[in-house]
Amino acid sequence: FCYFYFLMKILFFYIISFLLQGFFMPCNAWSQNLKTDSLLKIVKSTQSDSIKIDALLKLADFYSKNNNNSLAEKTYLQAIALSRQTKNKRLKAKTLKQAGIYYFPQNNPKNAQVYFQEALLLYKNLKDTSKICIIYNNMAIIYSLKGNYSLATEYIKKSLTLNHNKYPETLADSYTINGTIYLYQNNYKRAMLLYQ
Repeated sequence: FCYFYFLMKILFFYIISFLLQGFFMPCNAWSQNLKTDSLLKIVKSTQSDSIKIDALLKLADFYSKNNNNSLAEKTYLQAIALSRQTKNKRLKAKTLKQAGIYYFPQNNPKNAQVYFQEALLLYKNLKDTSKICIIYNNMAIIYSLKGNYSLATEYIKKSLTLNHNKYPETLADSYTINGTIYLYQNNYKRAMLLYQ
């Protein structure tokens, strides 16, 4: 009798879970459509370039996360074109950096590198050391994946030198990337030291 009661509880749990999943799935799709509709409305209606670019970046990120890469790319390119027309260097740099981040996992390191380099120049102009360190780390990843470990290491050194322990998260990323570079070169002892 106890075993039967236990099985009934499990069956009840799975039935409820299944029903709730069926209930919340349409709600989630509805909320996602609402989000994209709201962002598209902002893009079409606002006169402010910075608000429009911000909405385009959020929209592109949403498309990318939902594996709609053709729309994501189209939206990023739209944001880049608009950002190039604005005088806001910080917004241009942010747009280019995010586009680089988008292209990186799309197996398009060439585009990622171009956008990172452009963003790097703008961030250097703005003297934004935090963002410069992030770009250096991203460039190190690109070069390490291309097998150019010496250039990847140079970028990591630049990031570490500029960081001066001011940005702990970026510093941790730098050491992790540096460890990965040594791992790719089969230098396991050095990699272990950097991972610890």
